[in-house]
Amino acid sequence: MSINVKFFAIFRDLLGLKELQLEAGSKENLKLIDLLESLFQRFGEDFRSKILENGNIRPKVNIMINGRNIKFLDGVNSTLKDGDIVAIFPPVAGG
Repeated sequence: MSINVKFFAIFRDLLGLKELQLEAGSKENLKLIDLLESLFQRFGEDFRSKILENGNIRPKVNIMINGRNIKFLDGVNSTLKDGDIVAIFPPVAGG
């Protein structure tokens, strides 16, 4: 199973890349939280602290699976499929 993860704005700067292709082998029922844990192990606690707060996705961090916000899916328990695109957006401020 192959999942494409895209990083935006400060996450690009923090990680030094725009996207990453992750191979999850033949794992079925891969959940978003499993993918995030894999990313946290790879990129460290600083990245984790920018995504999670008290074990939950920070309120202003947006994560999309194939263009759909996980808030309207099953949150971190959303199931991923081969070829899915996960986009991670940091908080955005404007004026």
